[in-house]
Amino acid sequence: MISSATDTTQMHNDLLTYIFTTLTTSTIAPFKEEVQKWYVSYLEAQDATLTPEDLILWAENKMHVLQHAGLWHTTELPAFMALKLDLAQQKEGHEQLVKSLVAHLTRFNNRARHQGNDNNTYQYPNWMITAPISLSKQTKLMNGKIYVWCTKCRQGMGL
Repeated sequence: MISSATDTTQMHNDLLTYIFTTLTTSTIAPFKEEVQKWYVSYLEAQDATLTPEDLILWAENKMHVLQHAGLWHTTELPAFMALKLDLAQQKEGHEQLVKSLVAHLTRFNNRARHQGNDNNTYQYPNWMITAPISLSKQTKLMNGKIYVWCTKCRQGMGL
């Protein structure tokens, strides 16, 4: 906080450089340009009587003028835009990687189930996995249900 408790106008003048440096980091282009002009003028010793209070008042007045004129809009720096683009590309790449991993894991899981490597797979009774003796008799009646032999089931082993 900068206060004027005394009448000395040169008090806190060592803060001017820091205030200018902070104000020039603004993302509002018209405001930043104006502050840079003030800073150059100060460094050229054209504003020898400038105090921190004066600088803050100038900044507040310029801010209000730009707001009322509708020019107080933040601009994106090219570095930020490039960073956003890079992050978007990385996000897209990660999403593709996750999709690919899910697809591979699903395929691997299905293959393991079909090969009987999974301990939780259903164990068929012997009569279901035993092929019929003749091709003419491909049906079997069991527990009141008719079962038909399929040569394609269990990866060609039949069921």
